[in-house]
Amino acid sequence: MYHSVDEASRAQRVWTVLEVLAASAETLAGGSIRLTSTLEIEAFELRVERPFQTLLSDRSARRAEGETTVEPQDRYVAHSEQTPRQELIADVDEGPALYTVWYGTNREPKNPADESLGFLNERDKSGTVHYGTCSVNIPRSHKFGSLGYKLAFLLPKKFWNGPLSIESRTPLGSNDDFLGSIREALEKRNANERSVLVYVHGYNTTFDKAAIRAAQIGYDLKVQGLTAFYSWPSKGQLLGYDADKDRAEASEVQFAQFLEDLAAKTDASRVDLIVHSMGNRLVARSTAHFAAALTKRGIKLGSIILAAADMDVDVFRSLAAVYPSISKNTSMYVSERDRALALAKSLQDSDRAGFTPPITILSGIDTIEATGFDLSLLGHKYYAEAGPVLYDMRSVLDQNHDPSCRLRLEERKSGKETYWAIRP
Repeated sequence: MYHSVDEASRAQRVWTVLEVLAASAETLAGGSIRLTSTLEIEAFELRVERPFQTLLSDRSARRAEGETTVEPQDRYVAHSEQTPRQELIADVDEGPALYTVWYGTNREPKNPADESLGFLNERDKSGTVHYGTCSVNIPRSHKFGSLGYKLAFLLPKKFWNGPLSIESRTPLGSNDDFLGSIREALEKRNANERSVLVYVHGYNTTFDKAAIRAAQIGYDLKVQGLTAFYSWPSKGQLLGYDADKDRAEASEVQFAQFLEDLAAKTDASRVDLIVHSMGNRLVARSTAHFAAALTKRGIKLGSIILAAADMDVDVFRSLAAVYPSISKNTSMYVSERDRALALAKSLQDSDRAGFTPPITILSGIDTIEATGFDLSLLGHKYYAEAGPVLYDMRSVLDQNHDPSCRLRLEERKSGKETYWAIRP
């Protein structure tokens, strides 16, 4: 048992390293060492302050008083007296799978005569947007919230967590061919499964990495419709930060048209967005191009999910103010332990919207703190790799927009303003 969040977090880091060697928490070294879950934190955790039964009692009392409530649609696991490690394991199907993601990119093709070979980390100087699909292999050993380990084959087979990989890239030629392909795929689905989730990546990301991450998110979130991604021409290099800022902003027009076409010309029931890090610069600045067009057509986006937004807070406040008017819901995830944004804050000498403190709160946007879940070196991938965060995002995509009805969230105050935090 642990007596503080920091103590438990340190223990979780050790657990993550050991998990590579013993994914099933089985006996190591011939039985001399046995791993047990470090996720059962003592009464310090909020489940003691507001356990599940209390939540149910509160909701029943509100009903008795005539208050209308929205039942949570989070179908995974509610907090109980103890929170076993199994809560962080998604209900994903066994067996290998090929997951299809649709794409748009203004990157330069490696070979213009054969775009199936992939794309460079450079802009297409002609301004052309290239379209297609990627088939991503999801190995049988896939672990929820993980891209896998390249050296997994060195471990005993039952401990494998093999890497996701691109099986094939299929160019679709023109914009009309791309939109037609999506319409055709949506028509084959049930009426309630005709949404499109669009992922927009951050800095230091290649085309292939963006495709793999989009597939992992779509697969782990069990997206009911289709998953797509837009890949702007990041240099894909750790030291390419300044260059990536310019490249993201230079892709505004192309992305705006991509998103507008998806929302207006595919017969999708709705289009949702998940935007990470520097991708927020691209999306926020693109609203000047597509917001008026969508409004004129009477179209609203579904859910806009902003994760670890790498933007100056004042610029973000100015540009993001339009989100509530063009979407059914906008949620922003922030973290105090996002070292990548802490570094960006220092380099840019300005607060970042996705980093706290200070907490960034805007009218019409649900700010959700997700501190303490990402155990990676930089703490910047929690939106795609931390179970509790993924579960909350799934609730949002399931149209459970009211944070007060999502069991993993607790209400917090910053002055007179309200934001939310995911329970450990």
